[in-house]
Amino acid sequence: MMGRGNKGSHMKKYLTSAPGAYLVIVVLVLLAYGLVIENGYVWDDRYFLVDYTWIDTIPDAIKASLQPLFGQRAYVRPLALFTLYLEAIASGRNPAVSHAVNLLLHLLSSLLVYVIARRAWADSMQGRGGWVSLLAGALFAVHPALTENVAWISSRFDLLATLFALAAIWLAGSRVADWPRAFGVAGLFFLAALCKESVAVLPAVLGGLAMFQAASLAGRPRLHLADAFTARQLKLYLLLFAAGVAYLLVRHQVLSGAQLLQYAPASLEQHLVWMGVSLYEYAKLTLIPFVGNSPHHSFLWHEGMGFGDYWQKASLGFALLVLALGLAAGRRRAGWWLLLWLTCFLPVLHLIQLTIGGNIVHQRFMYLPTAVLIGFSPYALVSLRLSEVGARAAVAISWLLVALSVLVCNTIVPAWKNDMTLWKWTVAMDPGSVEARENLIWSYLEAGMFDEANEQMTFIREHGMRTTATVAVNMGVAHYRRGEFEQADFYYEIARDASDTMPKDQQARLLSNMSINYAVQGKAGLAGKTIIDSLVLDPRNTMALSHLIGYCPGVELRLDEYKPEEVARAREGSNVTRQVVSERQPGLLKSLSLCPPAGGSNRWR
Repeated sequence: MMGRGNKGSHMKKYLTSAPGAYLVIVVLVLLAYGLVIENGYVWDDRYFLVDYTWIDTIPDAIKASLQPLFGQRAYVRPLALFTLYLEAIASGRNPAVSHAVNLLLHLLSSLLVYVIARRAWADSMQGRGGWVSLLAGALFAVHPALTENVAWISSRFDLLATLFALAAIWLAGSRVADWPRAFGVAGLFFLAALCKESVAVLPAVLGGLAMFQAASLAGRPRLHLADAFTARQLKLYLLLFAAGVAYLLVRHQVLSGAQLLQYAPASLEQHLVWMGVSLYEYAKLTLIPFVGNSPHHSFLWHEGMGFGDYWQKASLGFALLVLALGLAAGRRRAGWWLLLWLTCFLPVLHLIQLTIGGNIVHQRFMYLPTAVLIGFSPYALVSLRLSEVGARAAVAISWLLVALSVLVCNTIVPAWKNDMTLWKWTVAMDPGSVEARENLIWSYLEAGMFDEANEQMTFIREHGMRTTATVAVNMGVAHYRRGEFEQADFYYEIARDASDTMPKDQQARLLSNMSINYAVQGKAGLAGKTIIDSLVLDPRNTMALSHLIGYCPGVELRLDEYKPEEVARAREGSNVTRQVVSERQPGLLKSLSLCPPAGGSNRWR
C-alpha cells in the first residue's frame, strides 16, 4: 500500500511535469474566465461585428480587413480583423463563438509563457523548472490586469499579436538550425505585425533572449551585449528586417489615399509627463493587479498644466526606468530583465501621439509586456538564493496570489457582460472618464432609460467635461425616437460641428440620421442634400441607401456599384423609410420632393 508521503511526492512530480502543468493552466484559465462565454458584444465589438452587417461573405471580410482601423485611424491590422469577421459570418454573429476563440488564444499564450519559462530555467542549468515555470504560466494565465484581453472580443489584436510573438520567442530560443530558425521567426513576426503594430519591439526582445541564453548556458552571472550580435543572430535580424519591410508595404497600400484623422501636436513637456505617468501606472497594475482595474484610466491635461501637476507619478515612473538602465549598464540580469519588460511598452508610452480616448494607459496594452516579464523571470530569479523554508514560503505565497487572482478575475468578467454593466463599472472605477459616461448614456438610451441618460448629460455639463460628437449623436437619436425632432436637430448640429473627430463612416451615419429627421419635419431640400452627402462619405452605408430609395419611389436609380444582396437589404429598409415619412409628410413622397435631383455629387440618379 502506498504511503501518504509517496502519494504527495508523485503528485508533486506530476504537477511539475509538462503534462501536469498544462492541465493546471487549463483548469486555471477555465476557473478564471469560463463564464466569459455568457457575455455579449460590447464597446467596439458592436462597431466591428454589429454595425457592419453588410460583411456577410469571405470577399467582403477580406475587403473590410484591408482598411484602416475605424476608417480613419493609422492602424493596419488585417489578420486579426479577418478572424473577427470570419467568426461573425460562420456563427451568425454569435458572441459566444468569438469569446471562445479569445479564451483559446489566451490559453495558448499561457502555455507558451510556461514553456518559455521552463526552458529559461533549464538554460540556467537548474533542472526542468518545477514549480517556478508552472507558477510563471499560472500567474500569467490569471493575472487580473489582463482580464480585458480575454473578456473583450475586440482585444483580439493584442491576443493574436502576442501569441505569434511568443511563438517566435520560443522558436528563436530553440536549437533549430540558423536559417530555418530565422525564416520561421521572421514569418511569425510578420503575422504578429498584421495583428498589431506594437510587436515592432520583438527584435529587441529576441536580442535580449540571446544574451540571457548565452550567459545562462556559459554559467555567467552577467550578460554580454556581444551575444546579441552573433552570426546566428545577424541572420535572424536580416530576415526580421525583410519581414518588417513586407509589413510596411502592406501598411502603405492600405493607408494609401485614406483620409486619416489629424491631432493637435503636444509639447515635449506633455509627452514627458505622459511617459512618466504611464510607466508608473503600468508598473502599478503589473505588480499590484488586485485593485484599480478598469477599461479606462483617464488623464486630465489642459492649458496651464505642467510637470509639477503630476511630478510624483512621473518621477516614480522615470525612477523605474533609471533603475533598469543602471542595472543593465552593470550587465546585471535583473536590469536587462526589467529593461526588456519596459521596452515592450515603448509603442504605448506616448513617445508619439496616441489616440486612446483621453486615457493615459489601457490594460490590453499590457499583454505582451507581462508575458515577457513573467516568461523571462527565471533568467533573473536564478541568482536568488533561498533556504528551503524560504523557497517553500515563496511557493505558498505565489499560489495564494494565483488563487486571489482567480477570484478577482471572477468579479471582473461579469462586468463585461453587456454595455450597461461595462460602463456602469467603468464610471464607478474612473468617474472622470468622459468617454465612459458618453457610452453609459448610449447604453441608457438603448434601454429606454431616458431620465438616467439625462442625469449623466447633466453631470457632464455641470462638471465642465469636454465631450466628443458621440454623446450628441446619441442624444439626437433618443429625441428623434421620442418624436422630439427639433431637439434632435439641436443635438445633431452639435455633433456635426465636432464631426472632424469622428471616423468617416460614423460621419456618414450622422448625416443619414439628420436626413430622416429633416424629412419628417418637411425640410425636403435639406433631407435630399444630406442623404447624398452621407453616401458620398460612405457609399456602403446601408441606412443611407435605404433612405435614398425610400425618398425616390418609382425613380430608376443607379445602383450598379452594389451587389444584389446589398440592394435587396436597402430596398427592404426603404419600406421603413417610406412608412416613417408617410406618417408625417405623405405629400413629400408623392411629389418626389425628397428625391435629390440629378447632377453634382449625386451619381445615384
